[in-house]
Amino acid sequence: MSTGRISDFVVTTSFNQIPQEAVVEAKKCFLDTLGNILSGCGHRVGKMITEYVEECGGKPEATVIGAGFKTSAAQAALANGTMAHVDEYGDHGMTWAAYPSGPLLPAVLALGERNKISGKHALEAYILGWEAGAAVGAATSAKMAARGIDATVGTGSFASVAAATKILNLDNQQTRTAIGIAAASAFGLAANWGRDAKPLYSGRGASNGVVAGLLAQKGFTANDTILEGPIGFSRVATGEDWDADKATKGLGTSWRMAIESGIKPYPCTGITHRSIDGVLSLLKEYKFSPEEVAEIECHLPLVGDFLHARPKTGLQAKYSLHYCVARALLDGEVGYKHFTDEAVAERKVQALILKVKLVAQPGIKYTMDEMHAVKVKLQDGREYYREIPLPRGYLSNPLSSEELTSKFRNCASSVLSPKAADRCLELIANLESLNDIGELMQIVARSNA
Repeated sequence: MSTGRISDFVVTTSFNQIPQEAVVEAKKCFLDTLGNILSGCGHRVGKMITEYVEECGGKPEATVIGAGFKTSAAQAALANGTMAHVDEYGDHGMTWAAYPSGPLLPAVLALGERNKISGKHALEAYILGWEAGAAVGAATSAKMAARGIDATVGTGSFASVAAATKILNLDNQQTRTAIGIAAASAFGLAANWGRDAKPLYSGRGASNGVVAGLLAQKGFTANDTILEGPIGFSRVATGEDWDADKATKGLGTSWRMAIESGIKPYPCTGITHRSIDGVLSLLKEYKFSPEEVAEIECHLPLVGDFLHARPKTGLQAKYSLHYCVARALLDGEVGYKHFTDEAVAERKVQALILKVKLVAQPGIKYTMDEMHAVKVKLQDGREYYREIPLPRGYLSNPLSSEELTSKFRNCASSVLSPKAADRCLELIANLESLNDIGELMQIVARSNA
């Protein structure tokens, strides 16, 4: 009974049982995700979701980050979760092809502020939620992606509900029920990638967890074997029976947070990152110019319509391997400034896009631990080939502490003053000593840049 195994893990595991290496990585992802939310505040999608939840009203119990008001925990999680994913800059789980913290951290912050929990309790719930989501994702997300189902709202809902039940101190039966409730809304379609609905999946994953936890606390009922049942989540989402061994083997002993988390260096969908890394590596080594290139082949596990071969907007470009590779070749970097409508319309990059060819590798799973490769063919016949086992940002090739800090400051700069950003960095570095997570939320509540 895997639903029961996961719920038992969440209920019985305490902070003192979590290894220090998992805590260290968790703080990095916590900081990174808070920065992504702050960055999303000024985005068009961030403004719309903020306006929506403000118009809905709600008991002022949790902060909508950067907006200067509070609303219900569920609505705050919806807004903050959506903003966390606007820029496609969130952390990754290696074997679950999703963005764990986009749904997870906003749920922790919203319920944590509502319940006035400590930083240590918030960190505990966050890590246990990450592990629970990773367990579900390891068994389902690759197959979900192949079927056109977005894994962020799916696996993210299970991560956020696990964290919610820990914050609410639910028992084993209540936790299993909460997982069943969350599963009722744990689906999104990859057909929406490159459109405003995509970051909403992260927001929905956050609010799903909050709502499910609160309803289970009140006695709401649901299927308490929802993951493995004959018409349960796995069978419906993947078309296959639940793989209990893949999901829960090592749960509580081999911490995925410590070995599988990765932080993005580029603000675009994760499936583009290895190809970007490969092109930048070849460009640095062989120093060819964009004008010399005849064709670029990108070998990857999955090729689909969601990869926007001819993007017209900055948002679509985030899901365009063609664009990201062309931009890396043209500018030698890929950053925020490259995902505006104006940048996408540039003639030089549009011309290079036509030279990018995607090659699907039969039988390769869509997970972050599978190898990609790029081949650059030049006009004079020279060819350069590079295999990329893992993208930059994972533990085998991590971002430095300076890069992580710089990324946070850049993301937060439109909302926080340098002094406020420094205070956030200090509080998160010492999260176990924070008496009330509300102190952190006060700093990020409104713009003071």
